[in-house]
This record gives sequence, structure tokens and C-alpha cells, in this order.
Amino acid sequence: MAATPNSRSGGTIHLLVGGVLLIVELYLLFGRYTEWQAGNFNTFGFVINIALLILAGYFLRAGWEMRRGKNDLLD
Repeated sequence: MAATPNSRSGGTIHLLVGGVLLIVELYLLFGRYTEWQAGNFNTFGFVINIALLILAGYFLRAGWEMRRGKNDLLD
């Protein structure tokens, strides 16, 4: 797949979104730990939190690859 001329700006957006999502999810993961210590742990919320952490990692990886000019994540 050929890289579009604006793939660097798209990569920057992916890096920003991934970074913000990672920070927010790590903060919420700390909240899940305090819930676990208090004894009212929500398993569904924990699973969603882990899934969003994985999504943040994908955003960071995709953004980094786009910034480097390799727009072949789905090939």
C-alpha cells in the first residue's frame, strides 16, 4: 500500500491518541487496584480496561510506523 502524503500527520495523531489513552487507562488501572483492595472488584470493567490498554498499544505502534513512513500495517 502506498503511503499518502499526509501519513506523517496521521501518525502524529495516532501517537497522541495512543499516548493519552495509555495515560488514562493506567490511571484507571490504578483505580481498579484500589477497588480490588477494598473488595468490590468489577471484572467487566477490568477486562474493558485491559482491552483499551491493548488498543492504546496498537495506536502507538501504528503512529510510530506512520511517522517512519511505513504505511503497511494492514498488508
